[in-house]
Amino acid sequence: MSIRILKIVLVVCIGLQALIYAIQNVVNLDAAFGAMSYVFSMADHVAYPDHIGPPVTWAPLVWLALCAVIAGEALVGVLCFKGAFDMWRARGDAVSVFVRAKTSAILRCGLAM
Repeated sequence: MSIRILKIVLVVCIGLQALIYAIQNVVNLDAAFGAMSYVFSMADHVAYPDHIGPPVTWAPLVWLALCAVIAGEALVGVLCFKGAFDMWRARGDAVSVFVRAKTSAILRCGLAM
């Protein structure tokens, strides 16, 4: 039973990390936009001076990318919490029931990658 609890805690931690990132980006929206703009502009990339694509400096496209990142972080957080909840409910059930809940949670954690 204790290994099941540990697995649940790990999924919760991944969900918390994702939600904290999303909240951090929303709270510091201007800084997040600045960081995203800097990366997309490909300015001052001394270590990798050759680019595989054009620099993106159009603000609406940068905002769209930032919104996608924040939405992805929030989605991973919510889905991981759902997976942890499903695992928690199945913690005392048969192995096959817990494995099914665990597999779903692991797939949701994989979204974080």
